Amino acid sequence: MSNQFEVEEVKRAANGQWVSILAEAGLPTELLDGRGQPCPKCGGTDRFSAFRDTEETGGVMCRQCFSERNGDGLSTIQWLTGWSFPESLQFVAEQVGVQPTAGVTTCREVDIVATVARAKRMPVEVLRQFGAESTKRRGKPVARVPVYNEDGQQHSYFDLTPDGKGLFRKGKGSAGVFLPGQLPKRGETRLLVEGCKDAAAFVGLGFKAAGLPRNEMEAKYAQLFEGCDVIIAPDLDSAGMTGAQKTGGRLKWIAASVRIARLPGEVVKSGGQDVLAKDGEQAVRTAIEAAIPWEPSSSDADDDRPEVLITFDEAEVATEVLKHLGGLTCPISSPVSDGAERPAIFEHCGKLVHIVNERSPENSLDDSVPQIQPLEKPIIRERITQAVRLVEETNSKDGTILVPKRPPDWLTQSIQKRGNYKYIRRLEGITGAATRWQCDSEAWLRRAVRNPVSTELCFSGDP
Repeated sequence: MSNQFEVEEVKRAANGQWVSILAEAGLPTELLDGRGQPCPKCGGTDRFSAFRDTEETGGVMCRQCFSERNGDGLSTIQWLTGWSFPESLQFVAEQVGVQPTAGVTTCREVDIVATVARAKRMPVEVLRQFGAESTKRRGKPVARVPVYNEDGQQHSYFDLTPDGKGLFRKGKGSAGVFLPGQLPKRGETRLLVEGCKDAAAFVGLGFKAAGLPRNEMEAKYAQLFEGCDVIIAPDLDSAGMTGAQKTGGRLKWIAASVRIARLPGEVVKSGGQDVLAKDGEQAVRTAIEAAIPWEPSSSDADDDRPEVLITFDEAEVATEVLKHLGGLTCPISSPVSDGAERPAIFEHCGKLVHIVNERSPENSLDDSVPQIQPLEKPIIRERITQAVRLVEETNSKDGTILVPKRPPDWLTQSIQKRGNYKYIRRLEGITGAATRWQCDSEAWLRRAVRNPVSTELCFSGDP
């Protein structure tokens, strides 16, 4: 007996479960496929491997760390974590449900930050540098990393587990920047990568790296890097390359310089590889040193629409969209868009309206007459997509990501039926310039606007 647990009883219970147990201790399951892999402790490329009976015994092999087979799963956990034998035994017992000896209180508490760092192949001291702290999410231990807003203040968090996907705070918490302890400063070089894991890995190599929660940075976060020399190192997938192009455009006139690093490897459609593990540190350093200046792409125009996150708070989402709908404007002298511009919308008599041109049956010259018409649901949907980019949180193999969404029906109806449009400019009517303040008859008004050159809009509050 070892203090608290019967060793053989714990081993019997763990037989056939060692892969999942080792994963909980911080050993990535992809390293246990029986093929040569980088060692989670000493690196390399193929010096580490699992045995055919690792699931039953927990034994592993590293040509650098061990002179021969390391033994069993308890030995593996001791080697991986640095825990003592009693601590390792207690950990395995907890995983398989073996109870301690009566009257004995367990004392080991897992350092979840260290466990996550090992599982994600990050130096634990660097993960702590990013502000990681131990806490719980739905009763499960997590390493919580702060996320910073455009003012350099923590406004959200990201929870990491050893073997699961990272999760942001619910709601509007999925945007921002991961920073290693200090804000960017003018004159310094900052490496921008995707994700907290990659950012920590590069900081561990000596770079001043910052992480983005997804493949592109919103325009408002660019101000954090004012005066910096920024190098963007995107993931090697289509979304990563496109996102880097957009991020570069948003930094162009704010950062001192912007360069793009093409990391070694092939660009794939999705799920870029871990280039540090695959190609090694020196190849990655060489690629970053060879980063080229960002140039605008003719095929990937930047999307300047603000982003609105769809949540369960429907009223808040509708209000946010209305604010941006109010920004859809066109020149007063040309209230009807020709399709090349984003047409304006207005509030008239408690309803959303727009201005359309109709041909007048009374005019032999067949000119067009501007008319106020209600904004129907299909047009509201169209205007929403012109004003904002709607996104929704979803889980992927890389964690929580944002995906584009079409305007849901509840949003369209909410905006159409709201009645109170304080963010939308109120339109009183249309009149000719020469008689703008004399129109009190709709028929007279229609005659006054026959000449499109003199047409003007009358807004609430005008003199």
